[in-house]
Amino acid sequence: MSVLDVDLFVPPQLEDVRHPKFPLVRKGYDPYDVLDYVAQVADRIEDLERELHRVRQENESTRDSRESAKEAAYDELADRMAELLRTAEQQANRTRTEAAEEATKRLEDAASRAEDIVREAQEAADEMRARADAILQTAREETDRILGGLADRRDGMVEELREAKVRLADVIQLLDEAVSTAERQSERAQLAVSGDGMLEPDVDPEVSDIFVEGEEPAS
Repeated sequence: MSVLDVDLFVPPQLEDVRHPKFPLVRKGYDPYDVLDYVAQVADRIEDLERELHRVRQENESTRDSRESAKEAAYDELADRMAELLRTAEQQANRTRTEAAEEATKRLEDAASRAEDIVREAQEAADEMRARADAILQTAREETDRILGGLADRRDGMVEELREAKVRLADVIQLLDEAVSTAERQSERAQLAVSGDGMLEPDVDPEVSDIFVEGEEPAS
């Protein structure tokens, strides 16, 4: 292959670079110098190809590492998210459990307090009922005592009125007898005066008690 036939847009083969074929002309370059220069260029190209191959391998390795790192990062992120979700769910369950326990405790405390209030109210009602019964019993006893005293006084007054009635009846009887005696004595006195005779008045000893001491019966 002649160097004049080289396509600049297609990478040359290393063998063509190391052993190029030039047409021989007069008064041209020294073929040995040209071959030496070409050998240096071929070595440089070989070094560049090795470097390019190494860089490509490193790029592929880096890409693989990056993909692996990305997958590892995704896996780690997924694990962390799963752990966070598990932790959040555990926390939510613990919070629900604590809330349920707190609600149950509050309900139990409220029920216990309500029972205490009902018991205290019942005790207060019983105490007030007992006090009311005691006051009512005392009032009844006082009423019975007062009524008993009034009954005793009434009976005493009735007895006194009965005795006064008896005494009054006796006095009325004595007065009637005294009036009758006085009328008889008056009649006798009138008879004695009309007959010019003087008679001593005959006074009934039972009637004399009703006259005031020092007074004499009418003649």
